[in-house]
Amino acid sequence: HLNQTEQADEIIDYMKTSYPDTAQKLALSKILMKGDIPALEKEAPSHPEIQKLLNDYNAEKKSTQTAQLLNTFIPGAGYFYLGQTQSGITATLLNGLFIWASVYFFQHGNTAAGIIFTSVEAGWYFGGIYGAGHEAKLYNERIYEKHATPVMNENRYFPILMLKYGF
Repeated sequence: HLNQTEQADEIIDYMKTSYPDTAQKLALSKILMKGDIPALEKEAPSHPEIQKLLNDYNAEKKSTQTAQLLNTFIPGAGYFYLGQTQSGITATLLNGLFIWASVYFFQHGNTAAGIIFTSVEAGWYFGGIYGAGHEAKLYNERIYEKHATPVMNENRYFPILMLKYGF
């Protein structure tokens, strides 16, 4: 955290030779705090608690691509997929209203208003697709935190709790 990477590397190297278990726990705690799933998958075979964390996380996580795809075909459906009913209803109603207004103005010869409402609708539409993907990412982060925090607490994977000596 102090941007003294050389000193930190020296301390970690020293810990690896003098306190290998603590060094391994520190490395694992860093991976857990970052939420580095590929690195956790490499560690999982030798750590049953990490394997359980990954299994629980994978069972509950949502696909960002699915959320975006659903919102592409039915505006608001991606939010419903994520369990965000209010956002789903709002997205569906707003997109529906702007589509209806655009069609209404074009059918009644008011091309300028139709173009304005269509351009506003395009913003809502593409913003909704992006938003659904972003919300899926945030959803997955909350799921990870829900499962990782107890693992870190139970196994004392916090650096400050692992160090026995002050500097």
